[in-house]
Amino acid sequence: MLIHPWDAPRDDEWQRWLAVHDFGQLAVNGPPGEPPYVQPLHFAYDAERDEAVTHLARPNPLWHALEANPDVLLSVVDDYVFVPGPWQAEPGTPPEHGVPTSLYAAVQLRCRAHVVDDPAGKAALLNRQTGHFQPEGGSARAAEGEVPYGCCCPGSAASGSK
Repeated sequence: MLIHPWDAPRDDEWQRWLAVHDFGQLAVNGPPGEPPYVQPLHFAYDAERDEAVTHLARPNPLWHALEANPDVLLSVVDDYVFVPGPWQAEPGTPPEHGVPTSLYAAVQLRCRAHVVDDPAGKAALLNRQTGHFQPEGGSARAAEGEVPYGCCCPGSAASGSK
């Protein structure tokens, strides 16, 4: 990927951007001889912990892939536009000589996934993620064995850090 110095992030600019762009694709290694798995998902990024948190149901094929190889890539692309070639033609040249281009903001995090498989730990991760997406408190808190989200705790959760 070509990143010109003037397009590179400055300081923690990418972390501020990632805090509000919270939907991406998680790529994990597939089983031997198989292609990688790619799962679109919501996540919550915590810059202070340098951590992205998400939840996966246990039947998700990523679960076993994460256990086999926890090295993953979380890719987030947003704020994109296609610029038609004629818009970029040099003055005095035919419009069809303009070079089309794509402009976008993207962050790719190479992470090591940490699978959380105990109900209390999963409840804590679920609460962090729902707290990110529903900060106004429009959701009940997850607690092991309690209604309404206790049933999600036997499923699975995962977090990742760089």
